[in-house]
Amino acid sequence: MDINYEDIEMIKGTGLRYYPGWVKIIKTTFKKAKELGAGSIRAVSEYGELKFNFSNSSPELEELKENARKESLNICCECGNSPVKEFVFNDVKFRLCKECGAARQEKHDKIEAGFDSEISIFELIKIASKALTPDTDKLFNYIIWSSDNNGGFLRTCYRRKSNMLINFDIRFDNYTVVAFEREFDESKLEFGPMFEGNSTQAKLEFHFANDVDCSLSWDLNCGYPHCYIIHDGVAIKAENAASEYTYPQEVRFTSPSGIERLYTYPDERDQERIKFSSEDAFLDYYFNRKRDSYYEIREIVDELVKQEKQKKGGERNGEITS
Repeated sequence: MDINYEDIEMIKGTGLRYYPGWVKIIKTTFKKAKELGAGSIRAVSEYGELKFNFSNSSPELEELKENARKESLNICCECGNSPVKEFVFNDVKFRLCKECGAARQEKHDKIEAGFDSEISIFELIKIASKALTPDTDKLFNYIIWSSDNNGGFLRTCYRRKSNMLINFDIRFDNYTVVAFEREFDESKLEFGPMFEGNSTQAKLEFHFANDVDCSLSWDLNCGYPHCYIIHDGVAIKAENAASEYTYPQEVRFTSPSGIERLYTYPDERDQERIKFSSEDAFLDYYFNRKRDSYYEIREIVDELVKQEKQKKGGERNGEITS
């Protein structure tokens, strides 16, 4: 039987692409569930277990769900090997083998080591301001007098506020996305006349939720395409590599001195309503990826910042750098 676009949406919406080790269980259960008339099918990872939900019910379907759940308890959700043990990262449970658990723990520790629980939103804005407006620090005053907290990010209002932004503490992993509606122009960080208030000349979003990959992808496609990732005091520009939207999305990263890197987001969906010849063809297609933009984008930014600092250091020492 064919698996169509609706089936793709069902799997995509579950987040199960992050659990490729369970693909065999999912294939088998998905096929049997359709044969048993399960209706709509949804599978999720919940408390470290694979759980299926069907719109229809029968003793056979209930047994099928329970068998899939039990089987997932003994299989690494990343590689499919056994034995496994339970790990917890950011309050989310995973059942992983020794090797996958160690690898994920290393990544987790690296991210956690970068957090500073004492930093305030004003301190973070100040870091970004020094990177983008080093001579004037204009970005800091502009943001605190123009922006509202939207939960995870700040966004400029239509005009200057009568009260400045309230300061608050955040967890910070040293990566911040500042996205502008138009090409960044420091002279636009001013308040112009508008009715009885002052209009904001530069529309922007300032992200502080530590999800740089999702924030960047969102801004590039939702009206704030002129982005900067601030890391270690350096502003790395990020923009769509193509003049028109393409899929998979390709992004160009550029350091202040012009060093460039191209990055293509993992292909997680299809714009066209593709049909696959079998459940196996679809699920193999969907789970055939090990990439994770969360880490990959950070690695690119790390590399560009490192090269930028090396280049600046060489220039200060009178060296010729390429």
